[in-house]
Amino acid sequence: TKIAKQALVTESLAAAGAAGTTGEQKLALVLSNIGPEIDTWVANSFPGATQVSSAAKAGLVNAVVSIMNDLSKPASLVAPAAAPAAPAA
Repeated sequence: TKIAKQALVTESLAAAGAAGTTGEQKLALVLSNIGPEIDTWVANSFPGATQVSSAAKAGLVNAVVSIMNDLSKPASLVAPAAAPAAPAA
């Protein structure tokens, strides 16, 4: 859930021009924000395990984003179509 939320935040920032717009730039931003949480989760869940590689973290983030992109948007999140312009008087 945190990865998905961070991806949405990053996408919103990119749309507003406040973050990189390429996939690599957005991935780097998500990883910089969520990477430490992944490390903490691994350390707490698997005592004595080594830190997860950057490539594995990137794969995890890409997998979550891929699933999010594959989902159809609920009707409540789709912007309504613009109303037709009123005829000139």
